[in-house]
Amino acid sequence: MLNQFQGPDAEAGDEIAEKVRLYPDDFLPVKPVRGTFGFAWSKGVVSPFVCTKTEKLEAILDSCAHRLSQNAVLMDVGCGDGAFLMQAARRFGCRCFGVEIDERLVAQARIRATENQLAHLIDIFEYDLCDVFPTPDDGATCSGSRLEDGAESKNLKNAVENTTVFFFYLLPAVLEKLLPWILGRLRNASSEGCITCIFNTWAPDSQELDECFLAPPFSKALHAKRGFFVYQS
Repeated sequence: MLNQFQGPDAEAGDEIAEKVRLYPDDFLPVKPVRGTFGFAWSKGVVSPFVCTKTEKLEAILDSCAHRLSQNAVLMDVGCGDGAFLMQAARRFGCRCFGVEIDERLVAQARIRATENQLAHLIDIFEYDLCDVFPTPDDGATCSGSRLEDGAESKNLKNAVENTTVFFFYLLPAVLEKLLPWILGRLRNASSEGCITCIFNTWAPDSQELDECFLAPPFSKALHAKRGFFVYQS
């Protein structure tokens, strides 16, 4: 069970166990092991790795196809094994970036991109998303610390600045912490060009965000309990 932690991870285990109770369909039914796919808790994982069905990813791409072309730049925040990036790059030929904290998932995503002959379109950055996207520092997991100087950090900063479509598949609590950054990016879109934000399963609760609502959930069509949400500046 997910709450059977010992030592320093016990508190984190209790928190995850509670989230599993609230959202049982969105977690893998296995005990997290430090260093395995999506469960590197010692590094500060804030959302477990859960695969999304191919048909749902295709429906998401259908909903925002008008924003995904060869000139688009897509970023998957917490990209896991890179499945969404692969489908988008293959279908639209757009530039794709992923941010993922789990080194094994990063390695797997890079291998898959190479095997699918998409490595020229896809770059995966091994980073904590809380270091990439500033969030309010309330003592919780996401501290809002900024990236340090360095070639890779600069490349990641440029990728974030040039991204036109953001994809998020994160727990509700994490999305709430990212909400100020998301809203700020949408507000500044007038000077940067149109920005699209896609939320898989959940979206932050925000009246300001709702005013940017573009596509409804496709839960009925996909026979899923939760759909997805697309917003556009």
